[in-house]
Amino acid sequence: MIANSGGSLTLAALAMNWTFDEMLDIILNLQKRKMIFSKLSVFEKYFPVWVISILTKKFGPRYSSIRKHKALKEIFQELADIQLPDVPEWIGKPSLQLVVSTFDYEYNKAKFFRSNIKSSTSATGSETGTRTTGITLVDAVHGSSNVPINYFDFPAVLEPGQGERDYFLWDGALGGFNNTVATGVIEAISNLNDKQIPIHVLSLGTGNKVQIDDKKEETERIQHDGQCNWNLLYKGIKILYG
Repeated sequence: MIANSGGSLTLAALAMNWTFDEMLDIILNLQKRKMIFSKLSVFEKYFPVWVISILTKKFGPRYSSIRKHKALKEIFQELADIQLPDVPEWIGKPSLQLVVSTFDYEYNKAKFFRSNIKSSTSATGSETGTRTTGITLVDAVHGSSNVPINYFDFPAVLEPGQGERDYFLWDGALGGFNNTVATGVIEAISNLNDKQIPIHVLSLGTGNKVQIDDKKEETERIQHDGQCNWNLLYKGIKILYG
């Protein structure tokens, strides 16, 4: 299983063996939604954002990254202290591999947190395996769902300890991994002993496409110019992230 951004919350919910209604409750429940998207006061916003925010609410971060982390720990209480490599065993599926996509702000590149410490695709992978200490699944979800600019105020800060560097993370979409299907397939192929085994993909939340006007001229123009319906995209983001 591989996930990014809001999908990482779904991954955590599946690890908890929640029903579909329980998953929806994360967003549909007003109290939980306000916990995750905890609004910043004017005094919590940094300069010059706090000055501009007096004039308009459409510019700059609106929510606290620190309080989001606390909210996720409360919502996924049973997972809050379980390190990512231990999650498959905890849910009773030792062979299951989990991957969460984030963006490393300090190194300016994608960062993947894996449950498989021996993964062939990991930069630290080896025959013995190199364990990422102190990173829980909830921590990884926090980093993966940390949308910048107009949403959360600062990178998600993860402190693994044990001599490992701290991580400063944004949403994995910044690394080009909004849709993680291709990455998941590569991860699976790289770690399969038999490369000929067919791979089947179940994609949740990434299979929709924008429906455009059925006019040939309009279709050709959009295809030629490579334009997107930014207004629809903006509305979609508003629905997903409040």
